Amino acid sequence: VDDLGFLRLVLAHTLDSHDVIASRVFFAGYSNGCMMAQRFALEHSALVAGVGCHSGELLFAPDAAPSSFTPTPVYLVHGSRDSVVSYSKAERSAADWARYNGCRAPANTTLHGAYNVRTYGEGC
Repeated sequence: VDDLGFLRLVLAHTLDSHDVIASRVFFAGYSNGCMMAQRFALEHSALVAGVGCHSGELLFAPDAAPSSFTPTPVYLVHGSRDSVVSYSKAERSAADWARYNGCRAPANTTLHGAYNVRTYGEGC
């Protein structure tokens, strides 16, 4: 099944049928939907303004982004107690996105109450 092809068709239909500004299209998802949103954004970055998701990872992340890739804003949320997708996989995904987007500095981690917030963004 060509899931990414299906999403391209849904996006094209949505843009043709509704008053949607193409440059403001974001993909989002939870768990498997997060994984699909990340994959779509990586392989079709020219079609999305960014991606935001929760509790997923970028499966089968390549060493380098596709040649057609354009830097893409990414917002990832993940809990350290997730028993389905480990936090370390989410950390790896965040590091992969930072590399694809050309971020040069290491992640900046700040503590907000009981939560750590890790931000990648310098030099991107």
